[in-house]
Amino acid sequence: MAKSIQEQIGELQSENENLKMLKKLFEKAVKVEFEMDAKDIKKTLKKAQSPAFDFGKKIISFYGLKTREDLLEFEAVFFTKDIQDYFTGRRSLARENEPG
Repeated sequence: MAKSIQEQIGELQSENENLKMLKKLFEKAVKVEFEMDAKDIKKTLKKAQSPAFDFGKKIISFYGLKTREDLLEFEAVFFTKDIQDYFTGRRSLARENEPG
């Protein structure tokens, strides 16, 4: 015999509550395992797919930067005030020339 609509609604509500509980348990497990919320992990993964992050990985690989100290030394040598001013000026000029 077919289930009534009320029985189907009850089953769906029960299943929905179980899924909500499983989601909470999963989020707690992620927090315990990774010491980060699932939401923060998603943000980190999205950021890792950005072109800026990819460029940074390429620079680190190309120059063989292995440690934090290597990276800081690289920044001190290559990221001078002149370079920063140059690219900041170019971005400002590009914004001024944008239509609209």
